[in-house]
Amino acid sequence: MKKIISHWIKRLHSLKTYRKYEITHEGLTKLIQLKPRTQEVFIILLEHIKYNVDYDELFMDLNYQDFRFACPSNFSKYKRELIKSELVLTYDNKYFVNPYYVDYLSRRQKDNLYRRFKLKKTLKVKMSDPRVIKIA
Repeated sequence: MKKIISHWIKRLHSLKTYRKYEITHEGLTKLIQLKPRTQEVFIILLEHIKYNVDYDELFMDLNYQDFRFACPSNFSKYKRELIKSELVLTYDNKYFVNPYYVDYLSRRQKDNLYRRFKLKKTLKVKMSDPRVIKIA
C-alpha cells in the first residue's frame, strides 16, 4: 500500500498548479463517468476524511454500514467501480482517496507526505550574530 501511495504522492508533487479541495480535470471526468450511486459513495467517503498529520490517520477504516448499505454485496459492486477508476485506493478495508484526482490534503499533511517519501527536503539555516556596520 505504501508503494501505491508513494506513486500517487509523487505524481501530486509534480503538478505545478493545484489548490486545496480542488478536483483536477482528470478526476472530474472520472467522477462524471461513474454511476450516481457510486458518486454518492465517493461523497460519503470524502465526509469521513480526518485531517491529522499522522500517516495512519490518512486511511479510513470503514465497512458497508458506514456507507448506508444494507448488504455487503451491493457495496462491493460500487467499491470495485471506485477502485477501477483509481479515485480510491484500498487495502484491508482501509480506504485512501487518491489526492492526484481530488486534492483534499492540508498543507501539513502534504509536507509530511513529501518528507516521508523524500520528495521535499528541509533546508537547515545557520543563524549567526549580525555585523554592525557604521555609516560615516
